[in-house]
Amino acid sequence: LLEAEVGGEPRSSSVSPHTMSFQKLLPWIGILLLPAIFYLALSGEGAFVCNSAAFDEGKALIVESGCELDGENLGALVYLTCPVQLDTAAVTESVTGATVRGALTVTSTVQMMLWTERSYHEVGGATCFCYNMTWTSMVPRIDQNHLHHICGDNEHDPGPDCRDAVPTSEELSLDTSGLGISHSYAERVGLGLAGEPAQFELSKEKLLQMTNMGLRTAPIDIPPPAGWWTQSKQGAQSIDPLGRLVGQMGKMEQAEEGAVHFYKPVDGVFSSSRPAKLGDRQVMMQAYTAENVSAIGKQVDSSPGTTEPYEVGKNNSCGHVSLELYMSQALPATAMFEFLLAHVNAMFMQLRVECLLLFFVAFVMIGGPLSGAPEIMPSVGAYFAGVSKCSVAFAAAFFALGLWNFAGAMAWLSHNPTVGDEHLGGAMWCFLIGIIWLRWSRPKHGVASRAFSYESDTNKPKETVGEGGFFSSVMNKIESATGLDINGNGSVGRPTVPKPTQKQLKAIKDRAAAMV
Repeated sequence: LLEAEVGGEPRSSSVSPHTMSFQKLLPWIGILLLPAIFYLALSGEGAFVCNSAAFDEGKALIVESGCELDGENLGALVYLTCPVQLDTAAVTESVTGATVRGALTVTSTVQMMLWTERSYHEVGGATCFCYNMTWTSMVPRIDQNHLHHICGDNEHDPGPDCRDAVPTSEELSLDTSGLGISHSYAERVGLGLAGEPAQFELSKEKLLQMTNMGLRTAPIDIPPPAGWWTQSKQGAQSIDPLGRLVGQMGKMEQAEEGAVHFYKPVDGVFSSSRPAKLGDRQVMMQAYTAENVSAIGKQVDSSPGTTEPYEVGKNNSCGHVSLELYMSQALPATAMFEFLLAHVNAMFMQLRVECLLLFFVAFVMIGGPLSGAPEIMPSVGAYFAGVSKCSVAFAAAFFALGLWNFAGAMAWLSHNPTVGDEHLGGAMWCFLIGIIWLRWSRPKHGVASRAFSYESDTNKPKETVGEGGFFSSVMNKIESATGLDINGNGSVGRPTVPKPTQKQLKAIKDRAAAMV
């Protein structure tokens, strides 16, 4: 540790030897991280470039068939947009088993009257539990051991007296399967003009892949399933705010249009005046449909036609990419490819941000000694250390952005030189700004310049931090300005003052600050 005596009292830094040893390793860790992060960034951007190249190849190969089945397109990458033949669609709802015709998908929200738990904590004290029955779409996780710590059993319990509502072990073991939100789909649906034979057909697997954009609600007109009773929306909301639950999902207005509510009492007895009992269920069903469907894929069958993924990019270094997309609205092929590119771009955006942050951390680690050097300066060291850390962080941000752009340039140059040149130009500017900033932010004179350089004047040998080095040179400057022999070596040629007064010590600090 660096030590000096001022007025006979030892002064040492607060940095431990272990911390200093770790700080010495930080630059090497940062240097080792850079190639690994660069490889990760290059691989991620390269994968995005491969997808972009595959989409460009798909645009050149696409055959627009409209909504007419053509046997000559078998095996080709086709684009189609067709009306939906809703009379061929039927969904078997997974909760009640009801059949909903004219829908592509049905969303069901199931709730059940169950015991729920609430805990009360007292800082440094006991914890107790209260229970009440409520409608919930999630299975409550209740530890039955908590039943031995009901609020009110002890006069010091932090919660209210809840001893009048305590569940039994059997009541906590009810069958809760099927709770929550579920989606059911039609087994198949025909595509083509109404009243004519279907030109194409979508299976359940394809409907699962279809985007929700363009879906609209459809009215459900079905009798109550076996064991269920029809319930009005007002009745459901008075028992349990199903509408509010769905409203929290951002679908309140859609869910109210055409939604139906069914109620299943645990004892099989239903009436509007009957209060809800433990184990009762209620479900809200909402059907969705679409007027048109647009698709991109490989045509493989006829009468009616179906599609499957089409592989592009087999002859380039990226490997093949599968093209297949189904959208629940009429869109041109160009818009569908733009959607695919935007989707892939969003997937890789998180990786890009993470690589950029990792580059920044690595460069900050490399610049750690530069930002920590001023801390050994007396009085003003903390100030200059803070300024230095800000300068290093600012430069590290530009170097990180530059290396990130350089990785992007390496990935794009072979596929799209224009985009690659843009990344390369951005990298050069970022590196240039970082270098200029480091040079500009270095103090040019006085004690502050020593915080950024271990080199002394050209006519003096190199100084190091430690005995007879940087700290000693600072002390010599202060001795020359104040006439005090602080180092105690008698080399200043001024009268030695073995123990300065408090006033003299203050003059030393003020003079040091003025020199800065």
